[in-house]
This record gives sequence, structure tokens and C-alpha cells, in this order.
Amino acid sequence: MTYPQKRDANRYKDQNMPIIHVSETGKQDTQKKRDFMELAANSIRSYTNTLPKNIYVYFREIEPENVRKTAPTALIDWTMIPDHTNEAKKAIMGELTDELAELTGENRSEIAIIFNDMPLPNAMLGGITRADNYNW
Repeated sequence: MTYPQKRDANRYKDQNMPIIHVSETGKQDTQKKRDFMELAANSIRSYTNTLPKNIYVYFREIEPENVRKTAPTALIDWTMIPDHTNEAKKAIMGELTDELAELTGENRSEIAIIFNDMPLPNAMLGGITRADNYNW
């Protein structure tokens, strides 16, 4: 399986589609959730070539009786393209951890941020995989 070279990173800025799933125990203020979603999108944008319109953020609130551990989590699904470096992921994870700690009051050391790096053939939009068509 081959992946694009670093010089091709800009060709993905219109097609990059990270999806951020945030799970939180309890109920949060609507404006605070919106602020978090914007911060998450801006964090991804500032460390990658991703356009803000292509960043999906979903916030899920769970009743406390339905979880074993109440600390918030953020799962970020994205395809393996050149600007999704370990350095970018580390910076994004740090920003999201800080913001979730502030939003929820949870201890920073309890918050989990996880990236799922998917190979290009594992992502599809409109019936075309990323591996088959870089120009989504």
C-alpha cells in the first residue's frame, strides 16, 4: 500500500475530513459545548491543512449511571495523510485535554484523547474511497 509523499499534503486540504467524537458524563451548557467544538476544529486546522468546513465534531452526553468511568473522552478519526504527524497529534491532544478539563472540571490526568489513523482505503465519501480518489 502506498501513501502520498509529504509534498502532496496541500492537495488534501479540501478533502481532509477528521471526525471528533466527544463523550461526556452529565449535561453541559450549550454555549460551552459550542465553544469546545470551535476550539477542537480550530486546533485541527491550526496543525494541519484541514479547512474548518471539513471538520466534524459530535458531542455526546451520557447519563452517569450508564458509564463506569466518568472522565470525558475524545476519539478522532482521520485518514493517514502527510500532515497528520505525531507532532500535530500531540499538540491537538494537549489542547483538547486542557479544554475538556476546563469544560467538565475533570482532572486533566483522567481525560482520554485517542486518534484513529485510518489507511486511505478505509475512508469513503459518496461511494468513492480515499485511495481511489484523492479529489473528493
